[in-house]
Amino acid sequence: MHPETNQHPHPKTAFAGIPQGAWGHTITLGILLALSAFPSLYHGIGRDVMANSDMDLLSVYEALLINAGQPIVPVALNGYGYFLPLAAWFQVFDWLGLVPVHDMPGLLASADFGTAYAALIKAGRWFSVFQAWILAGLMYVGVYALFENQGGRRWAALLLSGLFAIGGGGLAAQSVMLRPELMATVLIFAAALALIAAPKATYNMGLWLLGLSGACIHVALMAKIQSVIVIMFLPLLPLVFGWWDRHRPTLVPPPRHRIAVLAAAVVLGLPVAIVFAQSLASGSSGLYQALIGTFVIACALVYGLLNLGGAGHGVVGLGAVVIGFSLAYGLVLFNSNWWVTYSVVNFLELMSTYSPGGAVAAAAPGAGGLEGAASPHLSGTINKVAHSLIGGFSITEITRFLTERLRNIDYPFAVFYLLVPAATVILAKLKKWEAAVKSGYLCLMAGLIVAVFWLGRGFFNFLYSVYVEVWVALAAAIVLRALASMATAWTLTARRLGLLAIAGLIAAVVTLNVSFRLTDLSAANPTTPKSACFFRGLTPMIYDKFDAYCGTDKAAK
Repeated sequence: MHPETNQHPHPKTAFAGIPQGAWGHTITLGILLALSAFPSLYHGIGRDVMANSDMDLLSVYEALLINAGQPIVPVALNGYGYFLPLAAWFQVFDWLGLVPVHDMPGLLASADFGTAYAALIKAGRWFSVFQAWILAGLMYVGVYALFENQGGRRWAALLLSGLFAIGGGGLAAQSVMLRPELMATVLIFAAALALIAAPKATYNMGLWLLGLSGACIHVALMAKIQSVIVIMFLPLLPLVFGWWDRHRPTLVPPPRHRIAVLAAAVVLGLPVAIVFAQSLASGSSGLYQALIGTFVIACALVYGLLNLGGAGHGVVGLGAVVIGFSLAYGLVLFNSNWWVTYSVVNFLELMSTYSPGGAVAAAAPGAGGLEGAASPHLSGTINKVAHSLIGGFSITEITRFLTERLRNIDYPFAVFYLLVPAATVILAKLKKWEAAVKSGYLCLMAGLIVAVFWLGRGFFNFLYSVYVEVWVALAAAIVLRALASMATAWTLTARRLGLLAIAGLIAAVVTLNVSFRLTDLSAANPTTPKSACFFRGLTPMIYDKFDAYCGTDKAAK
């Protein structure tokens, strides 16, 4: 039915039941907070500040520069979308008296650099715990919404979000250190939930959700350039999750409201587009940026045509995304730095520097490593990526991943990489097409994310598994919901046995993961020893403070 012919709004969305039973949700979120904090608290939130230090040093340095109003240090992998909220976190901790300084002049003037720096690292670790809790909470909200109109939805949401929190490797690994992947995943998952909810929302609410998704996606790109590997799958989510709602009548607002959205999109989006165009790398044709834009526009038009009865509605929805995306650009006002814009626009050029095909070029004389990557004279990006794809990736990388992660059952979450796709196939054979397609697409996302990382960069860092596990856990929720619907025809004993089996599997995975991985800090976070000695090259104001640790002080010589 064409939306213009109906004047009856859709009933409440799947999220409408969340405000009800607030006390029960509060208890659940408290449990998730405890689970999210477990790895850091177990190993000691105030442990040696150099333990598993990787991005810790650079993250603190950039946040202090932001609080001092000084330009941040350009880094090839961006991070601004993470450094900015970390800077705000330090300000709050300083206001509460929990850290002695919150900006660079304060740290440099501190009478005891070691104590001040340790306090900042400790505060940063609490920020990581907070982000882990937010992501686990988003998983809870997402699963709770999926189990709409079914009993036990809160228990199902708690089990799966708890599994995601400490049953896998990604979230727990990210929660004990300062890295931008966790912030990027929070933003990407929030955008995904908004896109999944949009097809069932009213027209106006759908526009708000699309705007939110656009803002989250832009900030995620500011936080971590590699996020685009995940973001590239998001435009299809409204089509996949909205296919079964495509004939649902929708109340369409008056034309003037839609025109206002399009006008705002032009007013806000055009200046950002001009800035982006001016920031293209020297020699870049803008080909892949145009291809991405074409892909997003096509998805919007198809969604408008199939779900709302006209491609024009897709244009309005795209306008909402543009508004959110453009408003997020306003974050550069807190610390105007050309590199933030440059990184978002030229992510493929920068990522290709770290691909197998681009590594040689980056290491060549005059390339300058990170400094070479920061040069605006980047060219041959498509050739680098094509060379990497044609050359494939070393089979030893797959072997290493499997042997390191699966031996001694030290990565039990891997069982869901087999069970969830297998259950999806079974659902398809049983003609449970809605659940099969939705869970199948999420599994496909997870698999292709790993494949793109391997093909494009030659490896898949275990810390990146947070990008993968989040979709597998959500797919598992879809499978369990379908099974729960089918189980209504079973006997009470059979239903109870099924629930015990699922709960037992989750408990076993969590127990094994805690025993083999989370209690071993080096196993949970396989960072290179003294990796901070590499990153300190980007911290000139406090570079010499780590000479003794890195063995470069005069006494050591």
